[in-house]
Order: sequence, then structure tokens, then C-alpha cells
Amino acid sequence: MEKSLFKNCKLTEADFSEAQLSESSFEFSELSRTVFHHTNLAKCDFRGAVNYSFDARQNQMKGAKFSEPEVMNLLNAFGIVIEDPPQQETEI
Repeated sequence: MEKSLFKNCKLTEADFSEAQLSESSFEFSELSRTVFHHTNLAKCDFRGAVNYSFDARQNQMKGAKFSEPEVMNLLNAFGIVIEDPPQQETEI
């Protein structure tokens, strides 16, 4: 399935486990509950895609393209908390 075009698609609950998807495009696609596990995502384009969340350590992703803010979902697998910085108090 290399170089597949999934642009502007609704791929909810799709399972791409162990698929060879290098150089595929998921631009502007809805990816809720879509599974990427041991998937080759090298040079894939996820710019504009929404609602994806997968473990980057479990997939090949070299050269993949992502856009903000959705790329932050890739940090979910690490169990970290992302917050805005605290407001600095101003001296009077």
C-alpha cells in the first residue's frame, strides 16, 4: 500500500497494523481510533490530519510530515502532561 492517497478521508477505526504505507498521504483526514502498529509510515504526510494518536516508538516514521497542534498527540504514549507555562508574576 506504499504511496497510497488517503487525502480528505474519514478513516475512523481503520487498522493499518503492520502495513507498508511509506510515502502515503493522510492529509486533512479524520483518523479517530485508527490503529498504526508496527507500520511503515516513513515519508508519510499527516499535515492537516486530525484525531490521530499512536505510539511513535512502535512505527517507522523517518521523514514523516506532521502539523501543529495535532502532532502533540504523538506524545500521549509517553504519559507526559503538556501544559501552558505558568504566568509570570510582575513586580510592582
